[in-house]
Amino acid sequence: MSFNSIIFVLGFLPAAVLGYYLLALTPLHRLRLPFLILMSLFFYGRAQVSYIPLVLGSIVVNYGFAVMIVRSEGREGAKRAWLTLGVIVNAGVLLSLKYLSPVVGAIAAAFGHASPLGNIVAPLAI
Repeated sequence: MSFNSIIFVLGFLPAAVLGYYLLALTPLHRLRLPFLILMSLFFYGRAQVSYIPLVLGSIVVNYGFAVMIVRSEGREGAKRAWLTLGVIVNAGVLLSLKYLSPVVGAIAAAFGHASPLGNIVAPLAI
């Protein structure tokens, strides 16, 4: 299911938005974030199950950065440091998933070997 498919536009997206806002109207409003996380995992898992650990890891790491930013209340330097570290980590993961495989593959090919990494493709959530 891609973002421009009929199934996404007329099925998945309305179900996610409706579910989110229906939860907001109930005493279960605290379940809105877990609901969106589960919908994201379903979406990326439907594309390829191997994406789920990567997306889960990204969620956990970014949640940890958010917690540290909130705990640094009143210390602007610490907040900025956690934010900067979060951006660097996320950019590093994105760049390594996007460019590491082709670069290593080109170096291996130059020496007459197959790429040891294969073909790494990152999901859009990363």
